[in-house]
Order: sequence, then C-alpha cells, then structure tokens
Amino acid sequence: MRTLYAHRGVVIAFLVTYTLATSVVLLLQARVLVVAPTTAPPSVVSKFLCVGETFQEDAWKYRSCHLQSVCYDGNAAGVFTFHVDPGRPGRSAPAPGQLAVSASPLGCTHPAVRWEPVVVHAPVEDDVDWAEDIPHVLAVEYNGSNFGHVLGDSVLPWWRLLDMFGFGHDEFQPVHMEVDPLFKYSCAWQVREKWIRDASICDELYRKVAVPFAKRGLLSLQQHYNRTGRRRRVCFRNLFAGIGMLSDHGHDHTVHGRYAEHADLHMVGGGPMVWGFRDEYMRRLGLDSNAQPLPGANDVVFVARTSQHRAWYDAERAQAYLENEFRDRGVQVRRPLEFNTLPMKLQVELVSTARVLVTFPGGSSYIAMFLPRGSTLIFVFSHESDGRQDYPLWGNLAHVNVVWIEGNYSSSSREVVFDHAQLSRAVETALLYQ
Repeated sequence: MRTLYAHRGVVIAFLVTYTLATSVVLLLQARVLVVAPTTAPPSVVSKFLCVGETFQEDAWKYRSCHLQSVCYDGNAAGVFTFHVDPGRPGRSAPAPGQLAVSASPLGCTHPAVRWEPVVVHAPVEDDVDWAEDIPHVLAVEYNGSNFGHVLGDSVLPWWRLLDMFGFGHDEFQPVHMEVDPLFKYSCAWQVREKWIRDASICDELYRKVAVPFAKRGLLSLQQHYNRTGRRRRVCFRNLFAGIGMLSDHGHDHTVHGRYAEHADLHMVGGGPMVWGFRDEYMRRLGLDSNAQPLPGANDVVFVARTSQHRAWYDAERAQAYLENEFRDRGVQVRRPLEFNTLPMKLQVELVSTARVLVTFPGGSSYIAMFLPRGSTLIFVFSHESDGRQDYPLWGNLAHVNVVWIEGNYSSSSREVVFDHAQLSRAVETALLYQ
C-alpha cells in the first residue's frame, strides 16, 4: 500500500509492507521527492564561431563560420536572421561584418558572393519550423555542368568547411542559395546565356558526385524553404557558411592556376587535406582507401576526351603507342575511358587501383584526386592552348607523383602534339618505382 502526501512542493511517500506470520510487522519507509516549480523554457538565441579573420576590408572572403540557431525568412532575397539575447547584447552580439563570409568558391582575387545574416535583438520565435537536425552547408553554385567544378568547387569545400569545425564525418545537407544578379558561370547563368539547354545536366552531376558523399540530395534554399504556403519561418540548429578559400582556387588570377603562375601559395601544405577528402569520400562509398594496385591490372589508365571546344591530345594514339611499347612486359595499358559515363563508385574504384593515370588538364582530370598512394599522374599540356592546369592543386598533391609533359598546339588539328617517347619513359619510371 502506498500513501502520498503533498505539502508545499514536497511529496512524502510512505511504503507500508505487511508480513503475514505469527505476528504482524509494520514497516514504514519515508522517501522525500522534491518537485521543481514549473518554469518557462529558456529563450533560444543564436551562437557563432568564425575563423579566418584577417582584419582587412576583404576579410569576409577568407572567413568561415559555424552558426547555431539561425533562421531564414523564406523569401526570394534569402535573408537570414541571427538572434541575440536582448538582455545581454554586448556579450552575445557580433560586431558589424563579423559574420560576413564568401558563399562562392573562387578565392579572394575574383568576384565573390558576400553573405551575412541580419542581427536581431530578440530570441528566436516560438512558432518556427526547425530543419532536420543535421549540419547544413550554405553555398552558391558554380559551374555545375562541369565534373571538376562540382567535385572541386562544391563537394571538396563543403567537406573542408565541415571538417574544420569538427563535423567532417557527419552526414549533412547541402543547400544552394540563388543570388541576383546571377553568379557568373553558375548553372542558372549558363542557361540564360544559352551555354547549356537547361539545368538538368547540373542536377545530374550533383546527383552523381555530391549525393554519394552528402547522403542527401542538393536543396535550393529559395525553393525548398519558400514561405509561400508555409506560415512559419525555418531555423537551422547548425549552419555552416564561408567556402571562399576552401577550394583549390585561392590567390591565382586565372582561376584555373596556369602552370606558369606560381605565386598562388594557397595550396602549399594542402596534400594531407586532399588525402583526407579522398579517404572520407571513399569511406562513404564503401571502398577501402588504403587498397593498393595489383601489377597487371589498371597499370596505365587514360582519361578520354570529354570537352569538344577545347584543345586535347590524341589519347587513342598515345595509348596504342604505349600498348606496343609494353606489350611483352605484362603491363595493362587500358584504352581511354569516358569516366563521365560511369557511376561515381566505379570511377573512384578504377582510379584508386591505377598505377599511372594519363590525362589532359581540365575538369575531367579531377578524378585523379582518388589515385592511390605512390601512383603517378601524367599531364599532357600546352601553354599555347586553353590549358587550365590547376597547378596549385596538382603541384601540392603529396601522395601522388605528378609529371608534366609539354607539347605544342597544332592550330590545324586543334590538338596538342607531344613526344610519345617521353611519355613512355615517364610511364616506365613510374611503374619501376611505384
């Protein structure tokens, strides 16, 4: 039998136990339970942690921020609000411009999209919708019709942004923000300029390259969180922004880091970062990032031409030359592969077991980030062509031997002509010391 008595917030419970025997024993146990008085839940305010401060006027191009409990108004302009404690504004309010970041990935020497939430001296309203409780990465899309840009200017900086704040192993939600005027070379800009028919090619590339990594489909901020039809604003528990200096573009004035432009030190020491990205991407694909190539399988792999409006080299001819040179040595020289036609997992699996990868600079070469430790990456290039070498990236790729073979641009064939014997020697050296 239990008897409860309450008095001034204290509940006293008596436990009465009866024991049947020759006599009856009565045992009373008293327990005191303190009932806390009912109080309102604490107000929700925003928090921030930003890194990359330079204390210069363009500091926003270098800065990255982790914002907590920030809200989006659901309108086309994409206005976010950062909420501070009205009772302690001096301690919790960021200084003007302190939360401004670059939402675009082209470094500090090119046009960038400045993004900054509006500081509001009031807590987050009670009647808001909360987005899924996972990290959200906010960015502006750039050149999503190109494999290299999707991998190198979206997925890579997304991960770097999360990783620097300790969320590198988390599933996350990428969110693209539409801006006006359109960001040059973005998919929307390319559609408007009739570079591409519609945005479906960009959507397909993001599904192929980004979804296996993020484990979430790409969302459009203004479309997915549009307030039309919804009564309440949406808030994010963990929002990350500021990818301006987190791709391989930094201080290079050509964006694509021509071979001759050595002044960009942005990626010096960046080899471990690329390896970390490779390791995490492969882990999420279910692949072993430490797997080593087996001699006689994928010894030499050629990347086939994908761009028809830029110079290239005759990969078929180069492959035939090497196949003849190594015919009796047990070396497999694969025919040029159109990697863009393969699922991402198969692309990574092929490259991560290759001993030598031969390619031309450009977007398709970015698959080389998945080469195994000790392998060799060979670039055929020409200063005379529209060669986009991305040298700051490849020149600092520490786990791979990078070899540059310069050729001459032929205006008649629109191809880069080079010495095949030099390629053969480079491959032989690579296979010998791999």
